[in-house]
Amino acid sequence: MRRIAVLFVVVLLVVPNVFAKEKIHQRSTTDGTAVLRECSLVLELNVYHPRKVKNMDEAFDLGNCLGLVQGVYANASGSSFCPPDGVKTPHVLDLVVRFVKEHPELEQKDAADIVRWALSDEYPCPDKDRSAESNSSGN
Repeated sequence: MRRIAVLFVVVLLVVPNVFAKEKIHQRSTTDGTAVLRECSLVLELNVYHPRKVKNMDEAFDLGNCLGLVQGVYANASGSSFCPPDGVKTPHVLDLVVRFVKEHPELEQKDAADIVRWALSDEYPCPDKDRSAESNSSGN
């Protein structure tokens, strides 16, 4: 019984320290600051100065940015913004990073909203009401 208690104490003290070395730093991934940090890294790693990911934090940031931007682009295209055909991911990443830099007041806003606003700013949809009015007045 005493051996089990000692083993239990050792496990409680040793195991958390072993896994602590691989722990991903807890930080915000859902605001403008995160979008700027993560998407700037993606551009740096894949476009400006291509290199391999160095650590778990970079891998996390890369995946988070790409997932966020591609998810917003795929799910809101045509309703919140209307991009032309053939828009590539690096261009979208660049415009999102520029948008966040130009609007520091968005630092604490929701990341998905920021991506949507950046895309809406770059690719506004034609006003459907004006299109309908011009079609009905032309008849």
